[in-house]
Amino acid sequence: MLTIQDVELRRGGRALVSGLNLHARPGDLIALRGPSGCSKTTILRAIAGLDPFERGTIDVGDARLEAKNVPDRAMLHRLRRSVGLVFQFHCLFEHMSALQNVCL
Repeated sequence: MLTIQDVELRRGGRALVSGLNLHARPGDLIALRGPSGCSKTTILRAIAGLDPFERGTIDVGDARLEAKNVPDRAMLHRLRRSVGLVFQFHCLFEHMSALQNVCL
């Protein structure tokens, strides 16, 4: 299950997304659509725990992300058991091996 409550994403003092709410149950199909630069990827990165957000909560299964809090290792482990993100471009971490990148 995915629940997003009142999430606000900001970059450089500018609000990119404000008041985002979503509730998706297992089996639901959700599409994020919009023009280039409208923050679709930023939302997905926040759900995956890769980007911080300024307000609200994101619940994925039994993992909860809270605004302005850096998730601990155990929370990230629970989150990553449910969420994966395939980047549009190859975004490998140079400090990690190919296997480590794939496992992450």
